[in-house]
Parts: sequence; structure tokens; C-alpha cells
Amino acid sequence: MSIQHNAHQVAANIEAKGVAMVRAIQETLDVQSQLLARDMQREAPTSLSMLRLSIQVETPNPFQRVIGPGVDYALAVHEGRKPGKGLPWYMDPAAKPLQDWLERHLGGGPRNAKPGTQARQSHEQALRDIYIAWSRTVKAKGIEGNPFARRAFEGRVGGFIAAMRAAAAQSLQAQGSV
Repeated sequence: MSIQHNAHQVAANIEAKGVAMVRAIQETLDVQSQLLARDMQREAPTSLSMLRLSIQVETPNPFQRVIGPGVDYALAVHEGRKPGKGLPWYMDPAAKPLQDWLERHLGGGPRNAKPGTQARQSHEQALRDIYIAWSRTVKAKGIEGNPFARRAFEGRVGGFIAAMRAAAAQSLQAQGSV
């Protein structure tokens, strides 16, 4: 009398199904991560193209994706700024991006006038006055946040969960039962 078993075949079958399921889950995770990154780019403020272009997907390990912007001011845009602190002093080098933004959005004026001319000096004085008023307003009222990442996540989370479940179910169905 002898006892026969197929435990080694069952173990190999389970192991093969595990590998296929892991692959299906990772592929779905990649696709859903790219979709979330695209949604974040759509939700990001249009005036900040560097913010939109910096949103990327990173893969620190096979089951983790980090999706986010690569610019340092993204958190300030997302969260906003509370009242109590104004903008950097006008002559501070940290104010240069804000000055550039202000000049770009206000437009007009003799931007291209030769340095030292009366037209250029009056344009720079007007920009400085507007910047100081802007700084005072920020100090008094703060800046409202634009939670673009939260909106993108909330819009995508239901589809993400459904896609992951579907990938697992399809992987199991394609392989049959153990």
C-alpha cells in the first residue's frame, strides 16, 4: 500500500499564480499611478507650468508609487499661506521669482526700455509699489490654497480600487483554480 500526493505540483501551481498576480497588480499600479499623475497635472494651476511639468511617478519598490511635484513651492500652492507673514522684502533675491511673476501677469509698461531711462524707472517704481501692496495683503489675509493633489486623488481613488480588484480577479480567472 502506498500514498501518492501531488503537493509539489500544487505548490508550483500556487507559486506560478502568485508571480502572475504580482505582475498584474504591478502593471495596474503603474497604469493607475500615471492616470493619477495626469489628473494632478490637470488640476494644478495653469499659471504655474513648472509645477505641472514637475509632477512625476517614482517607484521606490515594486508595490509603492510616489506621485508628486518636484518643485519646492508645490506645498505652498497646495496648502496656501496663513495670514501674519508677508512676502520677502522687495530687494531680497528670494523675491525675484515673485517679481517676475508679477511683471509677467501685469504686463504693459516699458519692460524692454533701456535701464536708467525715465520710462524704465517709472515702470520699476510701479512694480515695486504693486509688490508692496501685494505683500501687505498677503500679510493681512494670507493666500488661499489650491489643493490640486487632493482633488485629483479624490477623483481617482474609486477607480483605482476597482482597477486593482479587477486585475487580481482577472489574474485568478486566467489561471483557473488551484
